[in-house]
Amino acid sequence: MVVNPTSGLGLGRRSAPRLGALLRERGCEVEVSWTTRPGDALDAAAHADADEGSAGLCVGGDGTLNEIVNGLGDKGIPVTLFPAGTGNVLAKEYAIPCNVRRFCDMVLRGRTEMLDVAAIGERRFILFAGAGFDAAVSRSIYQRRTRRFCMLGYVTHILKILATYRFPQMEVTVDGSPAGTAPGVLVTNMHSYGGPFEFVGQASPTDGLLDVCLMRGSSRRDLLRYMWGGLRHRILEYADTTHLRGKVIELRCTEGAPLQVDGDFAGTLPAKIELLNVRVPVIVP
Repeated sequence: MVVNPTSGLGLGRRSAPRLGALLRERGCEVEVSWTTRPGDALDAAAHADADEGSAGLCVGGDGTLNEIVNGLGDKGIPVTLFPAGTGNVLAKEYAIPCNVRRFCDMVLRGRTEMLDVAAIGERRFILFAGAGFDAAVSRSIYQRRTRRFCMLGYVTHILKILATYRFPQMEVTVDGSPAGTAPGVLVTNMHSYGGPFEFVGQASPTDGLLDVCLMRGSSRRDLLRYMWGGLRHRILEYADTTHLRGKVIELRCTEGAPLQVDGDFAGTLPAKIELLNVRVPVIVP
């Protein structure tokens, strides 16, 4: 069990002891690792003494889960998320409970779903990647984030970036075919997004394809319109959005637009996003 003690304004820190106690009461051996900085969850997962019958439990958010997925690599160890973060996309996708007792029941009696895995270089992800405005917000958070963070913090950064944002034009290629240019691109495995937003309702984490949403609007009014469409789960009805599917997505931009992976800043373009020929087992209700 890898615990981010600052996630959810301390929800991870408060929930972990009871989770461990309940699992031990039910006959489990529980090894707990607490994170103190980025990279700790990856190291803990990479060096875990995990064998058949083991599972990796993330007590935190999507970023901590991403590190665990990368640390476990191809070990085939099932993972799951106790939703103690800000976005909790995997938990929203599968209705993973945030009640400690119900979560423990799920760990011991739930089913295992085999999720698609994508990668940018050596970094894997099972949720989503984005380039454009959301990545600019992630970069701002990465540069200024304090240990205590909540959804209100995202709103603050969104408003700050919105005031000065310039719209990069990114060239998008899907499975070798040009898809045009757009200042906003989301490549996702999930229909859910951070918070209450949903951008690609047709996306499936098990269909062997990545879903791509191109947002071609290039004004602040367009950004606000996309946010409203995401809240209403109807963004793909807009005439200036395009939905595509593929296994290899390439993004290029002469301005070096920012990139985010599972909500965390991940550098700048260019980027090649590839669906891998492996799957990650995830425990869900």
